[in-house]
Amino acid sequence: MPNMEASNKPTWRSREINIVLPILARLCVWLNADRIVLIIKFIQRIYDSSQANLSELLTTCYNSLPIDKAIEVWWSIMENPIVLDYRKCDIPKPHIKIEKWQGTNLTIDIIINGLANKSQDIRRVAVNRFFDIHTILPEEYREKIDHSILLHFDNLLNTRLISFLGISLIPDQDRIWKNKFITHLNSQVAKFQELDFKITDSSAIISNLDNYMVKFIDCYKHITTNQINLITEKILYFININFETLHDTHDSESFWGGMKRFLDSAMNHINRYIERIDCSLIQKGVREELLKKVIALKDQYPLAQAIVNLSFISQSNTFTDDDKATIKQYLKNGITSSDKDWIIDAFSATGNCHRLTNGRFSVQEIVQTAIEKVHYLFNYETTYMLFGFQTWIQSNIIKKQNLKILFEILSSLPQRITKTQDISAELKADLLYYGGQLAACISKTQFNGIDSTECNKQWQVLVNSKTIPNDIRNGYLRNLPNNETQM
Repeated sequence: MPNMEASNKPTWRSREINIVLPILARLCVWLNADRIVLIIKFIQRIYDSSQANLSELLTTCYNSLPIDKAIEVWWSIMENPIVLDYRKCDIPKPHIKIEKWQGTNLTIDIIINGLANKSQDIRRVAVNRFFDIHTILPEEYREKIDHSILLHFDNLLNTRLISFLGISLIPDQDRIWKNKFITHLNSQVAKFQELDFKITDSSAIISNLDNYMVKFIDCYKHITTNQINLITEKILYFININFETLHDTHDSESFWGGMKRFLDSAMNHINRYIERIDCSLIQKGVREELLKKVIALKDQYPLAQAIVNLSFISQSNTFTDDDKATIKQYLKNGITSSDKDWIIDAFSATGNCHRLTNGRFSVQEIVQTAIEKVHYLFNYETTYMLFGFQTWIQSNIIKKQNLKILFEILSSLPQRITKTQDISAELKADLLYYGGQLAACISKTQFNGIDSTECNKQWQVLVNSKTIPNDIRNGYLRNLPNNETQM
């Protein structure tokens, strides 16, 4: 390890940070957990706003930690004072799901003091820390933070507070800040109605739209039927008044990315908003016109979720065979796309087709298309699909025959990937990581009449191999039932 006393010397400190620490961080994939924690603790001690690469080094180290150590490190950071890095962000924590409260009074005090801080950046980080634990907070601690939020509510509006409260608040739940939250949300809907979203040469209008849409997406459970219609009518107005720009802009290959990247963001938020709300609440005329406009833009943007949710209303299945065939083909095209956003959109929309029609709209052809691509192609799109399959497994949309085929393919995946010479080491690592995630997801799911034992066995053999780095094996180990790491 670097010498802690010598780290006070500028030349040695620079050498540690720029040469020694990056090497140690990369070596973490082969080190045991205790050694990794030592490296992490050293980086945390020298963490400040003057170093640009320490957050990346920490993330590299975290990825190699077993789940129990990752949880310990996560909670230890929550008991450290807020320290901003060069991007004005909090020190990063391991990217894991925290399901059990292990905090202390100090954890809460740091958040409460942060909410009251004069620095907007500190307040923003404190709000983020609150959201990280909002689902597991004991009642006594939640009440303390709620009182602090109410006291400093107006000073926290430039953070993601409203979005986080919208996600945290259960409808009909009584929270001390609820009236302020609802009042502010209502004012945001009213202001949204007053804005002119005609796109000019500036991207500012689109950025403004995005800011509103993020709040409406996160707070959709607390928006009234009337507000849903007002927001949807404004979205339709935005599409109508800017239709030619939305349809004909293709400048994403320009040096700075062009206007298309901003339009992509706007349509992505619109797609997500339509996916969240109950589209049966939208007035029929508005809904039908919006569907036509969305379909007219379907080749320019990934809009499968919007098309599906606007098409299948109240779990009905009254579409013609031609309509169904069109939707199926669009979903297949999205899944076989080379673009991550199109693939993820198509996977989500396929699950929604199944849910909104109670399974009466068959999605098995789409599932077969995805399975065939995973079987025959090893590329970065395959990693997105391995991730997407997890949502299909969790929502139980894959029928027995397709499940058997998927299990067979997944069982052979470890050997096929490790033996192939035609892909890069980086791609191999990603395929094994996301394949392991899917295998672990399957291992904690019950399947009637289908045995996934062989699939689990093959992935256990892989992660037990001494030639597999820690960060790759964690794709499987961190997603086992109850994070079981024993093999």
